[in-house]
Amino acid sequence: MRDVDEGETPESIVQSVTGAVQEMLNRRHFPVTVQLQPHTTYPNVHWLALANPDLHLALHLSTFKWQEGFTNATIDDYVLVLALRETTAAALLRKKQWQTSPEQIIRKVTDRIPALLQENGIPVREAKDYVRLYAAVIQEHTSPATFASKVVANAADGDKQDIFAPLLAALNFLGAEKK
Repeated sequence: MRDVDEGETPESIVQSVTGAVQEMLNRRHFPVTVQLQPHTTYPNVHWLALANPDLHLALHLSTFKWQEGFTNATIDDYVLVLALRETTAAALLRKKQWQTSPEQIIRKVTDRIPALLQENGIPVREAKDYVRLYAAVIQEHTSPATFASKVVANAADGDKQDIFAPLLAALNFLGAEKK
């Protein structure tokens, strides 16, 4: 799994990974040509399956940006989209027993707080920023990774399947190859 950072392209990352794997196999004297194949449904997923050596590789590129202006495309964009689903927000709030609605929390995280920060010269340019705002608003004082786990745990299965479909395709490829 790989984020696509500012200045990178999915093509440059695929080329870099291809080169690194090719170099590793050359050093180990395996006479094969490495060529990552794109997934037929998800262009941000590539894979490699070799018989000799027995090597299976899946590469998932986080290419989705929740907002067009974000500098990087990261797995946090996926987590943010999942957290902003009304059913996920409702599940996260259920444990709080607050007198606020999922819609109010979502509006605060996506509009009101970022607008206040922007008005004060504080840029909000990454999904990571929004994820941290979300965690702060609902008073989840944990690391971003732990908060992401809580978001996933509180999300509906269908939402997880929908949002993480490319990543699941990469994982399914690796799982199918082990059989």
